[in-house]
Amino acid sequence: MNPTPDSHQLQSASSLGGLNAARTSLWKWAGRFIPKATVQSQKGQSLVELTLSIVFLLTLLSGLIDFGIAFIGYIPMRDAAEEGATYGALFDDVCNRNLSDRVHYASNTSPSIGINPANTQIVISRTGDGSPGNTVTVKVSYQYTLINPFFFSASIPLTTSVTQTILQDNTTCQ
Repeated sequence: MNPTPDSHQLQSASSLGGLNAARTSLWKWAGRFIPKATVQSQKGQSLVELTLSIVFLLTLLSGLIDFGIAFIGYIPMRDAAEEGATYGALFDDVCNRNLSDRVHYASNTSPSIGINPANTQIVISRTGDGSPGNTVTVKVSYQYTLINPFFFSASIPLTTSVTQTILQDNTTCQ
């Protein structure tokens, strides 16, 4: 059998249906030399590519969920620091008893996912002698433990700091 189509086969194909018939005849001739295993091996390659991309996408999705939970926990921390700084600006307590309790109370009552308010660290600092015009700064920190084990660090620090100007002179400490 001749592996190349001769001119008689191409002429008869073109006389039967024109150019389309010649193309069909040429594809039938070329199809004899394409191995059947190529189509089956491409299905296996697609399965491997799908598996690798699904693993990558699920890891990315779990990381996004983890950082989303950390951000949801950061918002009540920021609100507690802001409430403490505002309280310190209006009712400056040099002893920090009421101010620290106020920040703890605000962080305990705010709904937060993944944040344990008992493990938050609160640092209160003032500029000057605490008289009006000086500032009070409330810094709240928490070490958030990631749920997803695929990342390098097991925890990330969540820190927020709020500074307010002291408005009233209330420097007595009982």
